[in-house]
Amino acid sequence: MARKPPGASALLILVLPAVLALVITGLLYGRSLGLPYYSDDLVQLPWLRGLRLGELWLAASPYGYYRPLTFSIWLLIGLPANPVILRVVNLLLHVLSALLCGMLVGRFSAEDRRPVATIAVTALFAAYPFAYQAIPWVSGMFYPLVTALCLGAVLAYLKAREMAAWRWLALSLLLAGMAPFAHENGVLASAFVVLAEAAHWLDTRAERLRLSWWPLLHLAMSAAFLLLWFSLRGGGVSTLNLSLTGLLENLTILLTGLIFPLAPLVQAGLPTAPGVWLLVAVILIAFTVLLWKRPAVLVIGLGWFAAGIVPVLVTMRVEWLIDAPRFLYLSGAGAALLWGALLAEAIALLPRARWRAGIAAATLALVLAPGAIFIWQGIEWHRLAAAPLRQAVALAGRHSESALFVNLPGRVGPAGPGLYPYFDSGAFPLPAQVNEHDLTGETRPDDRAVSAGYLLAQPGYRLDLYGPPIDVASLAEQVPGRRVFVTDYSGPQPVLRYSGSAHEAASACAHPLARFGDTLVLCEADMTTAGKARLLWELRPGSANPDALAVFVHVLTPDGSLVGQADGDPLSGVYPIQHWLRPAGKPVQVEDVRVLPVLPAGEYTVFAGIWTPATGERLPALDATGQPFADKRVPIGTLIVP
Repeated sequence: MARKPPGASALLILVLPAVLALVITGLLYGRSLGLPYYSDDLVQLPWLRGLRLGELWLAASPYGYYRPLTFSIWLLIGLPANPVILRVVNLLLHVLSALLCGMLVGRFSAEDRRPVATIAVTALFAAYPFAYQAIPWVSGMFYPLVTALCLGAVLAYLKAREMAAWRWLALSLLLAGMAPFAHENGVLASAFVVLAEAAHWLDTRAERLRLSWWPLLHLAMSAAFLLLWFSLRGGGVSTLNLSLTGLLENLTILLTGLIFPLAPLVQAGLPTAPGVWLLVAVILIAFTVLLWKRPAVLVIGLGWFAAGIVPVLVTMRVEWLIDAPRFLYLSGAGAALLWGALLAEAIALLPRARWRAGIAAATLALVLAPGAIFIWQGIEWHRLAAAPLRQAVALAGRHSESALFVNLPGRVGPAGPGLYPYFDSGAFPLPAQVNEHDLTGETRPDDRAVSAGYLLAQPGYRLDLYGPPIDVASLAEQVPGRRVFVTDYSGPQPVLRYSGSAHEAASACAHPLARFGDTLVLCEADMTTAGKARLLWELRPGSANPDALAVFVHVLTPDGSLVGQADGDPLSGVYPIQHWLRPAGKPVQVEDVRVLPVLPAGEYTVFAGIWTPATGERLPALDATGQPFADKRVPIGTLIVP
């Protein structure tokens, strides 16, 4: 049947969903704009900075991706040091995808259902839970971009069929042709156009409309791209998962993307895999019953979701898939379309009354709630994990010396089950494939990153450390010549702290504060800002120091009461004294920065010294004249807490 030209009500159907998509995206993802580059960004940035725009279209990325359109956008924006502009583009692409998804359901909805269906689908896709990983991630631009191009190609095709206009067909072919260059799954644009042709025929079958040959043009373009893709990638996919067990596991995981509004029910006590399949059966029955009179919506919704999951189903390994809900982004358009149309049909069954709109709004809010909560949690995990990375970038910008990063977060997330089966809402700021030399967004060949789990207590959430595990002696070997930064997880948010450095000194310090034995000297001590004590130790040539010595820092009140301490091996435990580089000729100086405990307002005196943890005995401390310090501890400054 012919569509009426858009009027004021049609414009309202476009404007209101657009505003809604913008508001939902801003509320859920706006906090992500302050995140630094992370994960695959840190692998692809150095590669991109060495390419010109033309070269990009003839090369695969370090991961073997051939996605030149997305990377071209990065280059045209300029790969800024602060990625906020690139993230704004991601958010806007997500808004656009949500709006186009709403417009698509509007093409096949009855007049009285169209406003509710369009608004519901737009909102559902804007809050689609499994998009949370892609939107705040610069490298996630692949997903909203390819989805917007596929949706745009289908809408343009439907316009061409409705108006028999070649200009709309040309636009559809252009968008469908661009989609694979944004992400290889863009080859599905031709399949989506075939679905649109079938849905269009179902929607207009009373007029005995003939099927069009136009989708063959789209299929030919997809075939041409696949030939190009395989030639550039040298063989294509290398992670095929075609075992029956693997396919069944993958399918079960992927089907959570279809049942997303009800999927949290599985976590309420149902067995995971049977629970997913039970909900799938119930929901498919509901779709069939309520959308029976809208077969076009059923075909394009279910077909879109099914087509969208096929590449992931057959190529991804299970352990990869559960860490990457972003792979459901493209297929999520079909899921959102079905659920929005379902809500519109259910609301239409209610008797007309003043409270009908209120029920519709409340129902939509209830359906949106789980996804919104999941996304909110996911962005919080991203922000938590990004804090030390952001500090690393800032520190690298201020200091040219090479750095040793200890215990950076590789993955963070909830300690228990998440809101959805299979997927938690965690973040992967630094997967193993990220080169330690590129952590700060620029190549620094002498930087190192290691994990030393023995230095920290496990926080109350899941924490996987970045970098190869290392023992005490091997870690100590990495210290000389580097500034050491250790991630502290003791607070509500991890903090990357500068812990000190070690280097060979040109000469021995002239006026030491104290001497401990023949070779160990405290050269300097001062109270830095933010309640830190800085100690500069010197190890002079001579006989070896006794093993297993440690440093103590005590905070005392005017009456001599101990109210705080910062004891342990130097450099936050990274550089025990027994592993210090023994000087052959010139002395070695070790800067040791210690964080003092938070204290009530008052004035305190801070002391430092050396002790033997095995016995609890302190080493005698002598001043410049050879006189011993009282209690074998050296006063290093006054701490005034306002």
